[in-house]
Amino acid sequence: MGRPAISFVMPSLNGQNRLPEIIGDLAASGVQDGEIIIVDDGSAEPPTSLALGSPDMPVQVIVNGTNIGPGASRNKAIAASEADYVCFVDDDDMVEAGAFSGFDPDALDGADIVLMRFLDENNGVMSNDVLVDGLIGEPAGHALLSSYRQSLLRHEITPLQCQAYLFRRAMLLENDVRFPPTWLAEDQVFLTKALLAAETAAVWPTPYYRYQTRPASLKTSASAERCHDFCRALDDLLRFLAARDVADEMLRTIARQSAERLVRLFCIRFVALDAADQSDLVRVLTERTGADASLPPWIEMPADMLGVVEELNATGVTARSLTQTAGRLLFSGIPATSGNNFIYCCGPMGRAVRAHLARHGMTVSGFLDDNAAFKGQQFEGCPVFDLDDAQRNGALEGASVIIANPQPNIADKIGAKLSSFRDRHAVAFDIVVP
Repeated sequence: MGRPAISFVMPSLNGQNRLPEIIGDLAASGVQDGEIIIVDDGSAEPPTSLALGSPDMPVQVIVNGTNIGPGASRNKAIAASEADYVCFVDDDDMVEAGAFSGFDPDALDGADIVLMRFLDENNGVMSNDVLVDGLIGEPAGHALLSSYRQSLLRHEITPLQCQAYLFRRAMLLENDVRFPPTWLAEDQVFLTKALLAAETAAVWPTPYYRYQTRPASLKTSASAERCHDFCRALDDLLRFLAARDVADEMLRTIARQSAERLVRLFCIRFVALDAADQSDLVRVLTERTGADASLPPWIEMPADMLGVVEELNATGVTARSLTQTAGRLLFSGIPATSGNNFIYCCGPMGRAVRAHLARHGMTVSGFLDDNAAFKGQQFEGCPVFDLDDAQRNGALEGASVIIANPQPNIADKIGAKLSSFRDRHAVAFDIVVP
């Protein structure tokens, strides 16, 4: 067998019970010349290639020894791969049987990135059909990549899932496109770099990936260290931008939106921390290396967001001042309310909104979320309902519903679901729900 067509790259932490299923999915995906590279990221019992071996696809296991995070783990696998294309997979998701039947890298005309059909199993809002379906059948090349970039901007989407693409490995190496060594936001920064560096794109039309969010996933975690990830990811992105001549206005806009989202996500995490964790994190931020990474002059952020960036790089920043600046950015859309308040979305933004309301003496009756994994659970000490159940049992009678999602296109979809509510407020940046 020659060089693999695809390396499926999978970081894994204590995933020994999940790995056989996803390996079986990949073996049944139809790839003729593929390999699986698992990077064990500090598991108590690291798996072995022999134990995980598949008769249909070779498995290589890289053992980190200590937990270094998904970003650095994927970078190790990129360096170890010899395949034409790299495909990133999580060990708790699913890959469709036959998704790569007939896959031939030579038919892609050397495309730098390949757009894949990504399905969100939670509530559909992260599915990329709105971006990809209209491009199916278009010839590979620069024009297709340009159309995809335009679609991202038209729908106000910052791409977040590295699993929704194939990447030509040589393009990644030649342009120093790597993940930041963080546990969160690593996908977003990597994808921003790839979209700026790529010259051509293609589309693979077969539905491929089924994405799932677990209630205890990193995405929903809350800690000062994970909040710090967004600063480190922003520094990493800014250093990448400083090394490149980004002259195209469309690419500048993609980069600016990505940087803005990282600032916003830092604020979301920061305001939800308790006072002691905020103070500890501020001390770390003032001492961090790489803080000299500055915004390129062509990135013009809104004044309230720029205020956050300036505070992050100020030696005299305090937890109190940063909380106030972040609050002005995030919560200007929330009026003073009393009584029956619901927050739509279990996650960091919902946690931040609840903390903001509590600081101002306002209560939360519960959370709304369409993810079935949260149904019937408690989040931040409050019950979680799906929208249909809450409407049926009258829980939303006279309620104020606060949409807590930082991704504009997702907040728009949620707003459409809540069109019958007179009293609803969007706190996603720059979003107005009519």
